[in-house]
Amino acid sequence: MQISILGPLQVRTQDGPVAVSGARLRTLLTLLALHANQVVTNRRLIDGIWGGDPPSGALHALRALVSRLRRVLPEPVIVSRTTGYELSLPPEAVDIRRFERLAALGRGQLASDPGAAARTLREALDLWRGNPLSEIEDTELAHGARTALTDLRTGAVEDRVEAELRLGAGPRLTAELAGLVELHPMRERLRGQLMQALYSAGRQAEALEVFEEARRMLGSGLGVDPSPLLKATHMAILQGRPVADVTGEYGEGAPPPLPAPRTEASPST
Repeated sequence: MQISILGPLQVRTQDGPVAVSGARLRTLLTLLALHANQVVTNRRLIDGIWGGDPPSGALHALRALVSRLRRVLPEPVIVSRTTGYELSLPPEAVDIRRFERLAALGRGQLASDPGAAARTLREALDLWRGNPLSEIEDTELAHGARTALTDLRTGAVEDRVEAELRLGAGPRLTAELAGLVELHPMRERLRGQLMQALYSAGRQAEALEVFEEARRMLGSGLGVDPSPLLKATHMAILQGRPVADVTGEYGEGAPPPLPAPRTEASPST
């Protein structure tokens, strides 16, 4: 059985798709799949399914929902735990786990084999079929998970772009990077990559303007200066030196992991 949550929820077996009907049932499975092979507490599931308006007897309602989901799924993969439930599946059976593995592998290949890194990261990004968790009510839990997933994907895109820049593909990346910077204006790494791509395409003045825009936005929005690496990239372009010689880290660092399930006590009946 394969469960996909990087887009609309999908469940498939060797015999074809499995229909999971009903918003609450789909939300329950998505929350369990998001933290597959970890215990998701009753409280967290109730918050994720009903938000701030749980029914009276919420724990009984959750148990009934779990029973319905067990009847729908073709395999006995939902395990009852003392404080909640666990979706017990091989890691490769859930697309977010495959994505995390491939993204980490691609990042590790960057320094030694950018061609392999680009291929691995494209494979990871191809797992995304749309907006994740789009069917879940916009609770605090869902908002935090969506933000973490978006950061994970953006980090993988940045790594893929880095691999392609190292392969000399900068000129053809300028339009894509301009769009990414517009979507994520505070991510310094994307701005640095756009500067590199423009510079490699012979558009030095535009590359320098990207830095000036970053300096203005970071100063007015966050009250900070550009990172040392972005400054060094700017200086290399200003002096006409190879940008590939510039090393260091950008301000935002590595993307954060998904928020772990809480372990607070379950609600009483």
